[in-house]
Amino acid sequence: MMVDVSNRRRPVRPPRLPGPPSLPRGPKLYQQPKGWPKRQNVFVDIPGTFTGSAPEWRAYCSLWINLNLPGSPRNSGPDFRGYPHAFAYQDPFEGGRIGGPGGQVFDFTVFFTPKGQPLVIRVQGSYWHYGADAEKQARDFNLLTRAAQFYRIEDVWDYELMADDTGESAVKVIKAILLGFRSQSPITAGINVNMQGTGR
Repeated sequence: MMVDVSNRRRPVRPPRLPGPPSLPRGPKLYQQPKGWPKRQNVFVDIPGTFTGSAPEWRAYCSLWINLNLPGSPRNSGPDFRGYPHAFAYQDPFEGGRIGGPGGQVFDFTVFFTPKGQPLVIRVQGSYWHYGADAEKQARDFNLLTRAAQFYRIEDVWDYELMADDTGESAVKVIKAILLGFRSQSPITAGINVNMQGTGR
């Protein structure tokens, strides 16, 4: 007996499911997608004429933002001395480095703060300060004691300023210092810092 198969439906192959998206390989991996704007991040794009370290530049920008200064920190160059009557960068004290035993250069001097006392912010790098020998630390302590007669002295550590490329952590730590909160030393915080830090 023959079976009539003329009216049977032919088997239909189910549609293929899309595969997982593949990660671009080669040079495309390091390029921004088409149409995206180029990154313009004041914390990352350090001007070529800025002679300080990367942590110092982030502190410079953070002061600019926290003090609500007009314009952009990039436009304060080419010498980048700060902003008149607000803050100074690389501010000499008692003759600076050529002024004798008490002479030193402050990383940042803020002239007016909520506490009412002029503020000195020192950017401390793990190599030049945390990893210094006893003689260097004693000399640093003597300079700090001298300057503390006239200013409130606060330290900010390079790992705090360099925590993220958005600059958010740098702005927060500088804001806390301006409001009177002391930045914690990596010695007491138990933080393993990189001994090749870039701060000075």
